[in-house]
Amino acid sequence: MKSFRSVSFDSDTFTILDGTTGTYNLCDIDKIWILNEKASKRGKQEPFLALVPNGPLPTGIFSEPYLFVGLKIIMKDGTICAIYVSKEKTQVGTDQYKDDRKEAEAIKKIIASYI
Repeated sequence: MKSFRSVSFDSDTFTILDGTTGTYNLCDIDKIWILNEKASKRGKQEPFLALVPNGPLPTGIFSEPYLFVGLKIIMKDGTICAIYVSKEKTQVGTDQYKDDRKEAEAIKKIIASYI
């Protein structure tokens, strides 16, 4: 069993602790992405509709918006699940952002081994 702050894994299930909370079967996952959600939109709409790019934005467009790093998971039945890795809002390029992306990659690697 492997655990992170936002998700824990058992033999064939995963439990989301921050995001669309609940326990889901790993074999029911169809697709997974690591994304950045605009901080002001978290919890106000379907997860990961308001995205922020991984790299720098053109000048003149809110150069450094706040965001949450997370994973968007599409289940085979079309259900959308979200795992928020970032505990607090962050910005691209910060140490917190880099740590959150690294953790998201580790989570994705575990999930990808089942799909």
